[in-house]
Amino acid sequence: EVWSEPLFAVSEAADKLADNDASIAATLPYNPSAQARTLQIDLMIFSEAQGRLGAYESKRGFGLHDSGKIRSMRRDLRCTQMLLRSYGEAVGCR
Repeated sequence: EVWSEPLFAVSEAADKLADNDASIAATLPYNPSAQARTLQIDLMIFSEAQGRLGAYESKRGFGLHDSGKIRSMRRDLRCTQMLLRSYGEAVGCR
């Protein structure tokens, strides 16, 4: 299954924990009503055979990004990763 998620809710807890490199291993509950901000996820892909949910963002071109944009992209990646398991359960992915 493939879909996009234009309003992926990021909680305040995920946003605060995202500063830590170890946050990538954390799992937090996905709660759209407790969002601090939202992210636009271009592709959500669920493989029922593998039991795996992935979130992907498409970028244009092969240009370089400044250090602030790189930090922002890493922060968004960490937030998404922490919330992905719970999000998948919320939308019915086993």
